[in-house]
Amino acid sequence: YSLRVRVRLAMFVPLAVGFVPTRVGAETVPRPVSAGEPSVRLCAVGAVMFGRYLPKEKGKRKHRVYAPVVRDGEPFTEVAALVSAADVAFANLETPVMVEPARFTVSSTLTFRAEPAMVDTLVAAGFDVISQANNHTHNLGLAGIGESRGHLEARGLTVVGAGKTVEDAFRPAIVAKNGLKIAFLAATVWKNARNPVGSEGAMAYVEHKDFVKTLAPLIADAKKSADFVVVSVHWGIEYAPHPDSTQRKMARRLIDAGADVLLGHHPHVLQDFEMYNGGLIAYSLGNFVFDNPALEQRQTVLLQLTLAGRGDDRRILDVEFVPILA
Repeated sequence: YSLRVRVRLAMFVPLAVGFVPTRVGAETVPRPVSAGEPSVRLCAVGAVMFGRYLPKEKGKRKHRVYAPVVRDGEPFTEVAALVSAADVAFANLETPVMVEPARFTVSSTLTFRAEPAMVDTLVAAGFDVISQANNHTHNLGLAGIGESRGHLEARGLTVVGAGKTVEDAFRPAIVAKNGLKIAFLAATVWKNARNPVGSEGAMAYVEHKDFVKTLAPLIADAKKSADFVVVSVHWGIEYAPHPDSTQRKMARRLIDAGADVLLGHHPHVLQDFEMYNGGLIAYSLGNFVFDNPALEQRQTVLLQLTLAGRGDDRRILDVEFVPILA
């Protein structure tokens, strides 16, 4: 397999210490795309968050201050050309998108929110598929899940990982491009205190112990109606430089179940990439638009790869990592 690091931005740093591209098993070099053969260029990025609330004491009263990640300009200006060049672009949106509620509480510094207008920046940058399966989508309650999905879909984005019901949340989205069908699924093993399922909305939440047995049949079913299956997984330990052995076992079992690409996030740092049984595992893509100040939490990549062929001849080609300082 071709695993290349390609520098395309003026501002970049070496990849994070935890970044380890590996191959497991006897992988053969895949055949290049032939003339007339269907193929799709996919790009994927990690966590996108546009702002958070900061609790603030003033006398005997509690106040809250909203702190945007980007105060001036557009968040994707320097990477829009790379994102829009892909046939399909994916991002993990780690925030509810909603009008500020009249009443709500702030939990420490972990209450995120994005103005609906920020969706336009995702569209303008060229993103197509958004995952809402993470531990911040329901920061302002389950009503925010439906409102967020509504704002995203109203602007033409495909959403996975959350919906009105649990069935909606786990339902794959099929994206047709260049003669191929790609199924996107998303799930999270993390939640922030609130119940991730209710009458107002639901996230694709699954406990660690049920992770493989829940997702494997969903992947197998998606495979029946798609040429490729891409799974977004919100998992792992925050700030850990590498995935643990349990994650590796779970990831490989999902590839064996029929997934072609796993896109991980939650650790907020870049972790290992692995080729296994013809599939690509990105254990954590780190942060993409975020306010974590530490250097290792700002080092990330824009993942690019080509999906080509169908059936037994399907394959992943030209895997590239564009280093980015978020």
